[in-house]
Amino acid sequence: MVEAWIFGVVARSDSGGSVAAVIGWWAGLGFWFSMVSENKNFILLAGLLNGKIEVVFLTTFLYTFAMEGGLILACRYNEKFAAIMINRGMNFGQVVHKICSKWSDLDPESIMLSYSLIGSENIVLDNDEDLGALFGIVQTAGIEDIEVLVRDATQELGMGEGRNGANINLLGSIGPIGSQSIGSGVGTQVEACDMVIPSFFTHEKRVLKSAQWAEGITNVGQRFEGGVSQFRQVLRKYAIERGIEYVLAKNDKERVTAQCKYRVEGPCKWEVHGRVCIFPLCYAVVDSENHENWLWFLKHLHSILAADRGITFVSDRNQGLLEAVRMVFPNSCHGYCLFHLKWNLRHHLRGTQPGFKAYLVNLMLRCAYAPTRELFYDNMRNLIAYGGNRVNGFLSNLQPQHWANAFFPGQRYGEMYSHVAESFNSWIEEERYLPIKPLVDAIRVKVMNLIVERREIASKWAGKICPQMDKRLTDCFYDSRTWVVSESGYGVYEVHAQPTVTVDIGNRSCSCKQWQQDGFPCCHAVGTITSSGKYLVDYVDPYYYSQTFRDSYSYSISPIPTVWMPQRPIDEDVVLPPLSKKPPGRPKKKRIPSRGEPTEQIKCGRCHKFGNHNRKTCKEAMYC
Repeated sequence: MVEAWIFGVVARSDSGGSVAAVIGWWAGLGFWFSMVSENKNFILLAGLLNGKIEVVFLTTFLYTFAMEGGLILACRYNEKFAAIMINRGMNFGQVVHKICSKWSDLDPESIMLSYSLIGSENIVLDNDEDLGALFGIVQTAGIEDIEVLVRDATQELGMGEGRNGANINLLGSIGPIGSQSIGSGVGTQVEACDMVIPSFFTHEKRVLKSAQWAEGITNVGQRFEGGVSQFRQVLRKYAIERGIEYVLAKNDKERVTAQCKYRVEGPCKWEVHGRVCIFPLCYAVVDSENHENWLWFLKHLHSILAADRGITFVSDRNQGLLEAVRMVFPNSCHGYCLFHLKWNLRHHLRGTQPGFKAYLVNLMLRCAYAPTRELFYDNMRNLIAYGGNRVNGFLSNLQPQHWANAFFPGQRYGEMYSHVAESFNSWIEEERYLPIKPLVDAIRVKVMNLIVERREIASKWAGKICPQMDKRLTDCFYDSRTWVVSESGYGVYEVHAQPTVTVDIGNRSCSCKQWQQDGFPCCHAVGTITSSGKYLVDYVDPYYYSQTFRDSYSYSISPIPTVWMPQRPIDEDVVLPPLSKKPPGRPKKKRIPSRGEPTEQIKCGRCHKFGNHNRKTCKEAMYC
């Protein structure tokens, strides 16, 4: 079989007309071949396929495209390439959406484009002006195709922001503007994770030789070539690395059966229950969120709390709520939800480029998560220097003690977002459209069932700490095994990691500040406590204890039977609902989005762009 492969088609135009060349490899004879055609209408491609001469006539699309001022962009994203064709009639947004249509994981609002020319590297392509400059450059230089580097700003910033999606990672360094790709990350949200407040200390990961022991037993049905003796050896190493204890219920030449050591004493400690949940303390049904309703609600909340109990509020900056909290709980700490602050800042920066806007938002997040005041001021200087008057106006009435960890006077246990409220709204999504009386009764039944369910779950916990937090302690222990701890005296220790940190177990503090902010020992504290021979559980706040969880659900909500309720007399006065005029249109079922909050975008089936339209309502002009 003789084959010929066509490697490329090159087209250009000059004063003498069009010239098209075909280059390829003739496998049968082992040499390169090329053919040139000067016909403006057709390009002649010839080659041998399966021993026969094939002649193909193709329209000179490349020639026509080049004559109309078109340009081919060879886009590279994550080492994958895609070619798109653009022309002068397209704006920057259309180019971005066309690029995003090639990769499903790209967001039009979170990408950064750049290209390179001879003598110039990383030329930013971020708006219509940059796109016009690109066309001018390629026309002057006679370039018909150019390579464009596509980068995802959310990946380069190490951020997954939002209420449902991804974890926050602010460990990556932030350089001057233009030193890295920046995007806006519209549409992403923040989830509740174990490590809500990330540590600003990064350590080199040291892999122990015994780390591979943890992968000795992987799945049911696994075969061991060495038989029973090899399985015993693998099981012993697996238990050492995983930190589990077992007993051999059966151990002979043909079969070995291992069981948990504690299966007879109580619930098996190998079983892990992972659960992130909320405890609905109280709620109210009101006509609007104003100062009077918030004041009434907080006064009733104050009446059921102990007088000496401290409480921390995390909410948005609703004016009625701020005033009511100061009046009813003057000594409490009030933290602002970082999600709302982030989108408020984006609203103040409207009109700026998406990449620059995301850069400033990321600087504000670093200010909020900074564990020390020195780091806070360092990031704040950069934020004000780059943000200018807009950022100054935003920060003028925003006191740092309400949103920055370095200044927060109370204990918020790593909760930087008020996503609990949104979780409750989702929990009663179907019931909230009921009238007031059925609504209250439906919530009562849901809470009643919730208490019983969680009480049964907690009754099976064998450890002193909740299983999820116990797993977090175990992970911290494995991370700290390679560190050397030196005692300084009076409960102060030095952990020789890279970099070194100081741990004061008496005051429950660490120089990384994570222990103070979370109320839970960090990796440095866990390594220090275990190496000093002290009981690790004694240094965990009681709020993480299993018994505290059980006490929270020890009370039951009594059912409300209606069978013995007295019948209402027919002649009794009945209070009817107030007269109201139904507004036009269908009643709204979705909440009103906050200022600056992104709307969900859909992909149009006609123009393949992301936006708020579909194929039926698409008004985009189509280009060949």
